[in-house]
Amino acid sequence: VPGRIVERRVEPGFEAKRGVTLLVLDQERLEANLRQAEASYKLRAVDVADTQKKLERSRQLLAQNLISQDVVDDQSFAVERAIAALDAAKAHRDDTEYILDDAVIRAPFDGKIETVHAQLGDYVRTGDPIATITDLSRARFITGIPSSSIALISHDDYAEVGFADIGGVT
Repeated sequence: VPGRIVERRVEPGFEAKRGVTLLVLDQERLEANLRQAEASYKLRAVDVADTQKKLERSRQLLAQNLISQDVVDDQSFAVERAIAALDAAKAHRDDTEYILDDAVIRAPFDGKIETVHAQLGDYVRTGDPIATITDLSRARFITGIPSSSIALISHDDYAEVGFADIGGVT
């Protein structure tokens, strides 16, 4: 989600585990939106209860021939509308919770923080680069070793590989 960075919890060189918090965006407005969504959900739940009670009363009055079937039908439709509004309010509340959760930017996988692109106070938008994280545990390297030299390599030999594109890390 877009927002202003209020916390920066990592620096280059930090070994991040999947899910660890990297940055936190300002959540004040998002929390207010969540409170509003929760209040709307509660209001819609009360509307459902109210319309269901009115429908029950209408059915009792219809059984006594004191009102017409049209009144009961209208009340039944009101219950359906109230339930649909409650479902919409629940979806909005759930979506707002997800958005609030997205204001905490977490590492998507284990790896080393190579670069942090966002600084405290910066305003970031959806899709902006936040950090460069590397995971070399599954890296594969293609070398230029000729087949005549492969027999000279032992299983306990090692090599250092440099990565110029990520700051010369070896």
